[in-house]
Amino acid sequence: MCKLLNDQEYLVAVNLAMGHFSKQVELTGSYRESVLRTVRFDISWANRTGELENLAKEYGFYDYLNSLEEDRKPSKKVCLIGGSRMKKKDIYQTFESHRIARDSITIYDYDLKGFDLNEKYDVIFSGPIPHKVRKMGKTRSVLSKLERNRNCRRLVNNQLKITKNTLNRGLEEWS
Repeated sequence: MCKLLNDQEYLVAVNLAMGHFSKQVELTGSYRESVLRTVRFDISWANRTGELENLAKEYGFYDYLNSLEEDRKPSKKVCLIGGSRMKKKDIYQTFESHRIARDSITIYDYDLKGFDLNEKYDVIFSGPIPHKVRKMGKTRSVLSKLERNRNCRRLVNNQLKITKNTLNRGLEEWS
């Protein structure tokens, strides 16, 4: 089953469906407005009820829907470490808005309990973390250890806090 469309994807789907219908029949004036209302309602309803794939085939935006699913596949392995005032639900939504699947995201709180430096990540987003953590050896700082870690392709350091804005900026900088 397809994941829910976000606002931008919804608008693209509506425009594609309208293009599909305008190829079949001339859409002008009040008739066009009526078809547009129906298309918006149908896509919105199908998006909520899990019938989007069937409607996409009928309305001519199935290829677009498939391309979204391909983009959402968990190709990136991402880690977020450190304290945050954001709820986990909001963190996941922020990552998903940048097309990073929920199952490719690992989150560790301030205490870094369970964090493994040998795990390979495409990127690690760092917020406030303790200067010294057990099981890190002689390293003075977790961040310095992460910066030298070859298992991480990129370290994005938000330093003082992880908020929706800093996370969005870090994701834009990274991708």
